[in-house]
Amino acid sequence: MLLRLEALDPLFFRDGKPFAMGEDFWAEGVFPPFPSVFYGALRTAFFAENPALLPAAGSDTDPTRSLRIRSILLMNGETIYFPCPLDLVKDKEETEDKRAYPLQLSPAAECSSYKLPFALAVPEGLEAETLSGALLERMTFGDYLSGSWEAQPYRLVSEFVTEEPKVGIAIDRLRRHAEEHKLYRIGMKRLAPDRTKGAAAEETSFLLDYEGLQLPEKGFIRLGGEGKVASYERVDRVWIPQPPLLKEKRFKLYVLTPAVLTNGWLPEWLDERGLTGNYQGLSLRLLSAAIDKYVPVGGFNIKENRPKPMRRAVPAGSVYYFELLAGDLERVPEVFHYQPLEDNAYSREGFGRVLLGGVGA
Repeated sequence: MLLRLEALDPLFFRDGKPFAMGEDFWAEGVFPPFPSVFYGALRTAFFAENPALLPAAGSDTDPTRSLRIRSILLMNGETIYFPCPLDLVKDKEETEDKRAYPLQLSPAAECSSYKLPFALAVPEGLEAETLSGALLERMTFGDYLSGSWEAQPYRLVSEFVTEEPKVGIAIDRLRRHAEEHKLYRIGMKRLAPDRTKGAAAEETSFLLDYEGLQLPEKGFIRLGGEGKVASYERVDRVWIPQPPLLKEKRFKLYVLTPAVLTNGWLPEWLDERGLTGNYQGLSLRLLSAAIDKYVPVGGFNIKENRPKPMRRAVPAGSVYYFELLAGDLERVPEVFHYQPLEDNAYSREGFGRVLLGGVGA
């Protein structure tokens, strides 16, 4: 089920870093937000529509127990965008032509401490630089998943979102006056382009894919911090790129949403030493990976009235290269395409969803 959410206010999404007024002054936040933000927002919207069921929240009879977040993407106008894969880089000498170049799978040097059998090499003649905050539109992203070696045009999140920092001070609710030394600043985001830069003309919205919960066709929902509001409406459209037709036993898995994994950057079914494992009848070997620094994922457990344990997540856009050692190649799309990389408690909130990609010859 797909919902399109349009913000009515500037939004703020907390990251996993601690923030206490009086100790820290600036809370930058995270954007795009984690899928767990929408998991909580949908549950809140459901109970707002069904207040008589609220006492069952968090219990064995919780009517939202079947809710599963599949993915959350950005839309600018009618165009859907995906986080730029981390095995794409830009030319350091780039001017206005924004193009991302694919790294090439290459045997790793034997004298290196690098423990994976293959590395990702920069194309010859290119002075490469990593991409940050980059996006690929749907059609371009489909070409990437097909294993294309062509350079791909990209956009930046900053072209679609305007920074609107908010400065405030904590209020003592009992005495009704401002508290001393409690000034703070939070990084609000308006989901509209900065008109003075002329980078984009249309507003940005979220495309949310979920299952297991019934909501009205349209309505309003609280989203993020500060009690801000977004409107939502059910939409019907095809957005998931088709998995490539694998002709060889090498493929890659693109991390669509941040992945909280049992073994840090590795799924639990993969042996840390041999980098091989068996998953749903497939025997696999990890060849290489393109992963950025971890993102901290936290949250608050309302049922137990305490913060959730802080976990390190593999960021969206990360890419894992695998080789099929044994098993049916035709089952690979069924097992991995638009499925969790690891089935755990976080995957139901939308973490760790991956898409299957081909490896260019």
